Amino acid sequence: MNRSGMWWTVQGANAILELLCSIETAQLYGYFDRVREAAALELRAFATNIVDSAIPT
Repeated sequence: MNRSGMWWTVQGANAILELLCSIETAQLYGYFDRVREAAALELRAFATNIVDSAIPT
């Protein structure tokens, strides 16, 4: 992760490290389950914000 020209955010570096550790410990399916759950939470939050902002108060 420390090659010439590479720039990482803390979030991106943590995601890559978690992926690499999951591969090394043969727990890849668990990694993708966590990624899928996080994406679903983000989508729900995004959809909720759109719906809430469309409803006049």
